[in-house]
Amino acid sequence: MHKFYFDSDVWLGLIKKEQLRKYYVKDLLNEIVKNGDTICISIRHYLEMRSLGYAKEFNKILKELRMKTNIEFIKLNNWNFEEAKLALKQIQSFSDKIGFGDCIHFQAVRKVKAIPISYDRDWKDLANFYNIRVYAVEEVLWTFYYNDIER
Repeated sequence: MHKFYFDSDVWLGLIKKEQLRKYYVKDLLNEIVKNGDTICISIRHYLEMRSLGYAKEFNKILKELRMKTNIEFIKLNNWNFEEAKLALKQIQSFSDKIGFGDCIHFQAVRKVKAIPISYDRDWKDLANFYNIRVYAVEEVLWTFYYNDIER
C-alpha cells in the first residue's frame, strides 16, 4: 500500500481539463483506486484551490474519490509550519523561486511518508533539499505497470 501526495498542479491538470495531463492523471487515479492505495491531502491544497477559484471542482473530485479509495487528510501543526519556515530560509540561499506553500506541501509529504507527484520544477529543487524523489504523473503510471515504485 502506497500513499500519494499530488502537487496542486496535478489536480489543476485534471480540473482545467488540460488535454494530455487530464488523461494521465485520470489513469493514475484509476491505478491508485485499483490498488487500494491512499491519496493524501493537506490544508495547503484547499487554500490554493480556493485562491485560484477551483474549490468547488476540487471538492467534487475528492467526494468522488472518497467513494472509491482512501483519502487521508494530513493535519499540520505549528511545528510543521515552523519547520517549513526554517527550510524556506535555508533553501532560499540557493533557490529564490521556491515559496512557503511548497515547503508546507513537503512538510505534509514528510509527515506521512507519501510519494510526491508534481510537474513543478520547484518541487524537484525542494526534493533535492529533503533527499526525497519527486515523480511526474507519467513516471508513477510507468512504475504501476512494472510494479516498481520506490520511496
